[in-house]
Amino acid sequence: MKDRLHLALLRHGEWILAAIGLATLVASGPVAAGLLACGLGLAVLGLWRSPAGRVQLLAYLAMRRRPLRRRNATIRAGVSAPVDVRFDIHALPTIRARTETDAWHAAGLVLASERLFQMDLARRRTSARLAELLGPLALDSDRKTVRLGLSAAAEAMLPRLSPLDRALLQAFSDGVNAYLTAPDAPLPFEYRVLACRPAPWTPADSLSILIGLHVALGEGPEAARMHQIMDQTLPAEIRRFLSGQDAKPPLAALSALLARQPAGAPAAPLTAPPAGAASNAAALPAGAMQDGKSALINDLHLPLTLPGALFMLQIELPDQQMTGALFPGVPVLVAGRSEQIAFGVTSLAAVTCRASARHGPATCHPVTLQQRGGAPQEAALWLDAGWPVPDGPEGRWRLQLDILRPDGIDLRLADVLGATSVSRALSHAAQAAAPPLELVVIDAQGRAGRGATRFTAAPQEVAKATANRPLVCANGPHPLSLSPSHPGRGERFKALLRADRPLTPETLEASARDLTLPVLEAWHGLSLEAAAQAGLSPSDQDLLRSWSKTADPGDRATAWITAFAEQARARVLGTYLWPCVAEDPGFILRLNDLDSPALAVIAARPDPVPGGQADWPTLLAEALTKARRALCARHGRHDPRWGAVNAPRPAHPLSPALPLLGAALRWPKGVSPGAEGAVWRTTPDTSIALRLMLHGGPSGPLHYLIPPGQSGWPLDPAAQSQIRAWRQGRALPMGRPGVGGGIRLIPAKDQD
Repeated sequence: MKDRLHLALLRHGEWILAAIGLATLVASGPVAAGLLACGLGLAVLGLWRSPAGRVQLLAYLAMRRRPLRRRNATIRAGVSAPVDVRFDIHALPTIRARTETDAWHAAGLVLASERLFQMDLARRRTSARLAELLGPLALDSDRKTVRLGLSAAAEAMLPRLSPLDRALLQAFSDGVNAYLTAPDAPLPFEYRVLACRPAPWTPADSLSILIGLHVALGEGPEAARMHQIMDQTLPAEIRRFLSGQDAKPPLAALSALLARQPAGAPAAPLTAPPAGAASNAAALPAGAMQDGKSALINDLHLPLTLPGALFMLQIELPDQQMTGALFPGVPVLVAGRSEQIAFGVTSLAAVTCRASARHGPATCHPVTLQQRGGAPQEAALWLDAGWPVPDGPEGRWRLQLDILRPDGIDLRLADVLGATSVSRALSHAAQAAAPPLELVVIDAQGRAGRGATRFTAAPQEVAKATANRPLVCANGPHPLSLSPSHPGRGERFKALLRADRPLTPETLEASARDLTLPVLEAWHGLSLEAAAQAGLSPSDQDLLRSWSKTADPGDRATAWITAFAEQARARVLGTYLWPCVAEDPGFILRLNDLDSPALAVIAARPDPVPGGQADWPTLLAEALTKARRALCARHGRHDPRWGAVNAPRPAHPLSPALPLLGAALRWPKGVSPGAEGAVWRTTPDTSIALRLMLHGGPSGPLHYLIPPGQSGWPLDPAAQSQIRAWRQGRALPMGRPGVGGGIRLIPAKDQD
């Protein structure tokens, strides 16, 4: 409630103050009204006299400017014929153009008008130019990018693209630059705060963002080094067990490992599954639905950002219509539909980077990093046979990133929506050198199928295709992660779709809102055992027994059981990984499924007990009590509700510098259903970045959700207009009534 009131004051402050002044004038007379006005004037003057306050006041004034779409502007641009762009109340644009080139030119202008600063940060992050904008705090990020060999990758790859790909990137870049040079186009408030202007957009900038997505959506450099260290230090049977290849724990090998553990050797820290892993997607052919019409559902899970990670748009051409979502800055729809095809995507958790031993001496390639408010800094890229050595000349490993290969990336994913059948769509996807994604597809003939980018497996039409299972590619160039999804969420989602009776749109939508937590049921049983061993009070034991077995926001036991599972996993698995920490003190275990191996070891209860405990009941009891203390320290109470523990916490990158504008620059507070192990996946940092629901074939009614909203203007209503629907797990219908404004692009010669 406090955040909503703050946001309302920021959006409508002048009207609220005018109403207060009028009420004061009527109730208390002109003297009181004059005193109120003087007080407000002095407050503004005091704010202006402070450098930090002046920045916030200027930022607020820049925020209050109307986005271009609300001005119904006419823009001179490099289009061949007039292009009309109309927006609905959620700022979803419909672009009507005569050619695809003109449409993507307009899309570049639209994305710049709504998400320019977000696009600018994304291109700078992959090209090692963040410090130019954000100063010394971003130097470490830039140096890491240089060490991975990514900073100059886009410029090197651009000439290798096909002429069609380069033309598409150029049209998009021209649209972005048309916005930057338009006389009436307002710049985002961030540039007022930073006192600078954005640099012109180039095709290499879009390619840089795509390179960053490729690294983020696959098993990147950190995972490559983790696997290399595990291969070097752990017995093969332990590696197979931890990776999910063997379900039965190798008790003899585990006991031998602990027997030779040096005194005081630290355990390895564990992390949650990668943010992009295990989204939910299903393509259902006509026969699977009760009414005989095909359907598609896609929940793409990504890190929560402000503004959101994706942007939705619709393109209408004389002979084609396309609707879908893209990453701002990249002119390729990563999920969407045409009149013949609809497709959704999930992350494959594919291996896109491998660590290998050095072959010879590394060569140094110096790079100069510019920084805002400081002198240029030197960085270095070290290469061994053309591959980066991120640890410098003394490093023992080199990284082989797929993205740095000559054919590492292209824009062929855009061809999927031009296909006329499932088989053709999956064939296009299999040839696309895009981020590692799995696709589920339906076509106008009622067929469904599944496939992947960068893979050569033959497309297969299946009765029910779900993405939460491994994709076997006998002759594909890249192996898959053996556990690409959280087993509890993936199995639950598949079970909901394997119902004996035909599905309806309502049951399909309900399956995506499922909150049950089957993976926690085993931990719940262990928590009850540990509670008795720890001597907890009857009320505490009753609290654990009252667990609803769901991620309901009001449940008080879910947080405790989740924290207990985290503590127990760390004590069990982390202890066995002491050789990895001895090899690399920065080692962290990053696996999608940490529950299955931990529970298997606890069920077997080998000797000796990890962590030097006297017995297994003592280990579990200490994990339970420590989890309770950690929750109390973090949230100020013993039994916080799950909705408070799991509340999202992302904020705008500049929010620390603008505390008075905080309500507009952070994810709004409120109850957030879902959990890591539920089909409705939500964590404090990750949730649904895109939901697509389509019933009735590719041309049927489409519902979508892109939280928190389409707009990047913090005070615009469309910036957070989808928060309520996101908290309810409800997708919004396309073309909501109401007028959200418009933009008209005309050829440059027509305005002279």
